[in-house]
Amino acid sequence: MLGSIFLLNEISLEQSSRDVTISIIRMTLCSDHDSDLKQLHDYMKNEYRSEKTDLFSLGDVMYRMEKFNLSEKYYLRRLKELPSNNRSLGELYQRLGMVANAKGNYDTSLDWYQKSLEILVSTHPSDHVEIGSTHNSIANAHRNRGDHVRALESYNQAVLLFKQAHDENNPSMAMFYNNIGMIYDQEKKYFKALDFNEKSLAIQEKNLPVDHPDLGSSYNNIGGIH
Repeated sequence: MLGSIFLLNEISLEQSSRDVTISIIRMTLCSDHDSDLKQLHDYMKNEYRSEKTDLFSLGDVMYRMEKFNLSEKYYLRRLKELPSNNRSLGELYQRLGMVANAKGNYDTSLDWYQKSLEILVSTHPSDHVEIGSTHNSIANAHRNRGDHVRALESYNQAVLLFKQAHDENNPSMAMFYNNIGMIYDQEKKYFKALDFNEKSLAIQEKNLPVDHPDLGSSYNNIGGIH
């Protein structure tokens, strides 16, 4: 089943003994021949394919299912396994920041992101994709704290770094523009918000299958501004 894509149906916890809890994950194998899901299946298979088969990747699965406590648990267990000089610590710290942000612990998330950024800057070129992504994550935490000035600074830094390494139509640029648009929408600067949301949508339409949920979200954002 290596390389297969599954539909996650349910996660439950079972107590196998007094001190041991087992996570039960129920999944349905997605068929490559399902005509209704073929395009989306191919896109997701390419987007989420990973060589990782450890606690890190399991934490990623839990995060996408919004099981943030479980996600944090697996990331922290993975953190204990890694030596202090491991290059992947930067990426792992970023994931822990994402979990803290999702749980509403914005100051904690910023602490994790700062640790991530320090490692990434020291081990990667300045235009590396993970550095740009971390600036975007920092911006998200600032936005959630209501600090729009710092959020825009970090979003613009993410855009600048990505433009140095990628073209304007890189899928991550759509995410950055969408996030900037959200700031301007919250500040009632609707013309700027519309401009960035339309930039985001234009990039998504070039990169995503027609039934991808992000497209629906973008159409909804633009409709809300109008």
